[in-house]
Amino acid sequence: MTSPPFLAPSAAATLLVAMLGFTLACTSETPTPSKDMEPSAQEIELPLGIWQRIPGEGTESAPDWETVLAIFPDELIWASPQKVHRVSPIIELGETFILASSWGDRLHIKTELKEDRTLQLSWTSTVTPFQLEANEKNYRYRRLNRRPACLDTDPLPIPTPTALEPLQLSNLQQELLARGERDQEVRAFAQSDQPITPEHLAEMRQVDQDNTSWIKEVISRVGWIDSERFGKEASSKAFLLVQHSGDLPLMQGVLPLILLDVEAGRQSGQYYALLYDRTELNLGRLQRYGSQLSWNQDGPYVAPLEDPSKVDERRAALGMSTLVDYVSFAASQGSDGNTMPPVLSHF
Repeated sequence: MTSPPFLAPSAAATLLVAMLGFTLACTSETPTPSKDMEPSAQEIELPLGIWQRIPGEGTESAPDWETVLAIFPDELIWASPQKVHRVSPIIELGETFILASSWGDRLHIKTELKEDRTLQLSWTSTVTPFQLEANEKNYRYRRLNRRPACLDTDPLPIPTPTALEPLQLSNLQQELLARGERDQEVRAFAQSDQPITPEHLAEMRQVDQDNTSWIKEVISRVGWIDSERFGKEASSKAFLLVQHSGDLPLMQGVLPLILLDVEAGRQSGQYYALLYDRTELNLGRLQRYGSQLSWNQDGPYVAPLEDPSKVDERRAALGMSTLVDYVSFAASQGSDGNTMPPVLSHF
């Protein structure tokens, strides 16, 4: 496989797995369910509200990020007990169904409000590089009477950078390099001919969870891992940990600080594009640079994109190749190098 002209082979491989990375991480106390709420008849006509999945009822292999679900008239918010994972715009909401969009994929969710005021949801998941096969999901939720902190989507406040002693700086740089390498190792299957296994995915999620907890603690003490203090390589590894964290407040908090490094010429613009696009898509909006792809049986598709006709101008401003070259590299086949790849509709 030939790397596109804007990347050396090793850097191209790193960015490809950064694009492919999809993570779920959380270690926090589960929110307390409601015991006192008495919803009115009008309230229970539609499944609006905040719901917590009931453990042991429904699909056993439920991902952590489907623990808490907020249903509003215009969007779904999926969360673990600690953080928001994804926002899905609602296309249509009825008494027995929800039609929503997630990275351009359609979510057809059947809903049933039970006599005991619990909510039954069922839908079929789609096949992706990190979802090995389609399967019927069937969960039951109980209503919460408060909005838990895990639904907060505000950017994480990042402290002002602090001066570091040489030994402290060196230790953090070495730890960042080691964690960055581990981040790539657990994603090596994405570039191999070996079949992806549930064990691969479980290992990847555990590594991401550990890395997310670690880097958030470090940032709380020393500020963002910028290129000026830590060097380009260590800062690049910090980007990987954030990109794969699935932590929307963290991703939003770091984004403008990465842009400062890019504008100062200390970091590649591609890192900013990758994090910006993933953050926007996970917030239920449109990506800007086309760095995030979806897959089906025919290969990669560009996830919902703002103003596709000008995407190459935006990419060029950050020193990136054309979108056609990028997708061709990601697919390694299926693009003739001249045709604009398919772009999924947001709705």
